[in-house]
Amino acid sequence: MKVYFNGNFWGGHKFQHAGKEIPIKKEFCWGGLNWCIPAVYSCSKGLVIDFCVSIPRERIEKFLEHWKTGKRIASLSAEEYDQMEKENPFTINFEVDVKINGKELEHPRMCAVGWHPCDVEREQIEDLQEELMESYACDRSQGWRFIRVSFPWRTARKPELKTLSLTLKERPVAQKGEHFVTEESCDRHEITLIHPVSKKEHRLTFYGCEINTLSADSFRFKQAMEYPNIYNVLSYSISPELSPKEFSIQDCVRSDQPRSQGINSFVSNEMSANSLSIIGGADGPTAIFIPGKSSKKYHKRSACSSLHFSQVIKVEWRMIFYVKEYEDLSLEIVFVGNPIQPKK
Repeated sequence: MKVYFNGNFWGGHKFQHAGKEIPIKKEFCWGGLNWCIPAVYSCSKGLVIDFCVSIPRERIEKFLEHWKTGKRIASLSAEEYDQMEKENPFTINFEVDVKINGKELEHPRMCAVGWHPCDVEREQIEDLQEELMESYACDRSQGWRFIRVSFPWRTARKPELKTLSLTLKERPVAQKGEHFVTEESCDRHEITLIHPVSKKEHRLTFYGCEINTLSADSFRFKQAMEYPNIYNVLSYSISPELSPKEFSIQDCVRSDQPRSQGINSFVSNEMSANSLSIIGGADGPTAIFIPGKSSKKYHKRSACSSLHFSQVIKVEWRMIFYVKEYEDLSLEIVFVGNPIQPKK
């Protein structure tokens, strides 16, 4: 199997040489799953690391049984979709820090593919996954997630590989919180909430909810299409403070879909998706003081609703908490005999 620095899983650049394979066969358990680093690849531009994660067949079958509701993904609510992604055994969200000879590498690229053991998903298997299964001698009674991470060298020349240090960090997982409803120009008020994991009490302060309109220039596709452009902006703060990476507020309903303005127009998938991604949720936090409360500085944030063609007076919002379920894992690999020497 040939691996290229710029190729992800799907081939390489025509002007590049394949990396040199260095067998590792490092096995470990993390996040309740069995992992393996079968090999790393030393390329002219950087280091490529392959992770193979074994997914128990029973977990896959349980997931398929639970979510065979006949619903199309587009018909799921945002909350249902989050739950489906959380239960999906092939969803493995993590970051990895890498050091070569004690020096950290930066700006990794990551891609992933899966291999299903269940017949119902067999038509999705391509030659790529079969090549990975064959090359790494994976057990076909289980499912597999193959993850490839590429790190550019920090020096102009390939370093001599002596040690490889890795730290795996789980990306926070979304935990659903309570729902609440706001109306346009609502007065300032507070509610108390309990963190679903830490069980700590927090105070959520609302400052108002306003209706805004996006300009026509906000949309990439304009010809023969009409896009929803009206949305609500909720201003709030939370105390004790939780960062945007730990807590967010989102609309419970989806944006309206773009609609055609001509008889022969159609909505492509790319056009449809465009309307759902213009409002991302929150802008940067702004420091404010709340008179009459205390001298403590709070941070005012804003959450944006979905986009609609007409004004929505009442908006149902949902709270989302982001928490890590697993501790970071550090690994150390020593290259015996220094198998890779710097280029002459």
